Amino acid sequence: MSTPVSTDLIMVERSGTVYKETKANYDTAVGGGGGGGGEEDAEYGVAIQFCWGQLTAGYHSSGTSKHDGGTMYYLRTDSAGTYYLSSSATSSQSYRPGTQLKIDGTWYTINTWANTTSATQPGPVNVYYRRQVMSWAFSPSEVATATGAESGSIQGLKINIAALPSSSYNSFPDFQIGMKLISGGNNTSNYSGTSGGSYTQVYSADPKVWGGTSWQGVDFSTNIAWT
Repeated sequence: MSTPVSTDLIMVERSGTVYKETKANYDTAVGGGGGGGGEEDAEYGVAIQFCWGQLTAGYHSSGTSKHDGGTMYYLRTDSAGTYYLSSSATSSQSYRPGTQLKIDGTWYTINTWANTTSATQPGPVNVYYRRQVMSWAFSPSEVATATGAESGSIQGLKINIAALPSSSYNSFPDFQIGMKLISGGNNTSNYSGTSGGSYTQVYSADPKVWGGTSWQGVDFSTNIAWT
């Protein structure tokens, strides 16, 4: 075998998940010269998608969530059927839900939550127009800065709920959460369809009932290897 070069790919296992990184990144992380620079070395950010099916009448009884800057894309209609993870979200809001990610067993807050949606604005617990699909994304530097790492196994997700829908409508049919890795520093592009690859379904429930306010979430059925 020839002498390894910086662009060679190395397989690294952590917490039972195998990751792929360049020799240069590996040497920087473990070689004593440049560890701790996760926000500089992370290659991928994450895109998140929520979706669910038609609820019964009563879309005025909507939940609200905390949020910050960035962009969330969505599609919602008062019609029969279900939006799935491949649906395209064409409308946008200038916010992203407050989000925590569970990485290698530890929960990390990815973004702040200075504001609260109204009862008519789209969000992960809002049923104003019954069925809905929405997507938002975090850049590699946002995830790395929040975690202080440059790789890990993403095992769960929480959102910051301000108010639940009324009990009659806190029951989301065909509920799904999807996630995929995205490259580059953009956290405002529309990743709701297949841009950047397909979503991996990491959680599903039929129905999903939210248990309370503040940080509420789920452990994934399928983990995502982030680097």
